Amino acid sequence: MKKVKFFIKFIVPMMAFVLIFSQVFSFPAEANSLQVENEKEQAIYALQESFGYSKEEALELYEQVNSTSKYYTTSKDGSISFDSESALENGVDPSVVAQITSDLDKIGKNNLKNLNSTLASCKGMTFFDPGQYRAYFDNCKTEDVVFYLTVAAGIVTIAGLIVSFIGCPIGVSLQIAGVITGLEAAYLNHINKGCGVYIYYYGPYLGARSQTCS
Repeated sequence: MKKVKFFIKFIVPMMAFVLIFSQVFSFPAEANSLQVENEKEQAIYALQESFGYSKEEALELYEQVNSTSKYYTTSKDGSISFDSESALENGVDPSVVAQITSDLDKIGKNNLKNLNSTLASCKGMTFFDPGQYRAYFDNCKTEDVVFYLTVAAGIVTIAGLIVSFIGCPIGVSLQIAGVITGLEAAYLNHINKGCGVYIYYYGPYLGARSQTCS
């Protein structure tokens, strides 16, 4: 009986501690791929539930952004460009490359600047907060996004540019682009009070809100 009590009192808690410790502090080789899979699944789910895409359409959009986002480059002066030649050489769908190229031509080189947020005109913050499902765009980037909507740039192009802006995962950029393309340019322009906006890209608060300057 004493052995049983000892086992319950000391061994069981120790086993529980070891199990919890191994769960918290272990980093399996599959961790990164699991995170990507979850991010991908969340994006596909959100595109269906919040934006009305079918599962097949959502998956296709994800794959299009995933296959093209790596070909956006930012030069030393902040100009963003798309390497269509490399994309085609590496087997990206020519129709997707053509659409992105067309969108960027409509936007124009002068409007494809990853502007430095320390500029006086770029008040507000630019980053994404995965814990709160928020993406922040300062005043300059918000004005850029408004222009993208004005020239009717597609969701795949906008998602690729968002990756260049804030370095978020593909699925997150697609969800943000889904929210943005569902809004009117005039509305985003209206709620930007000079400090940019932030986007709730997932969950019950889906939509855009005004940033306040600190």
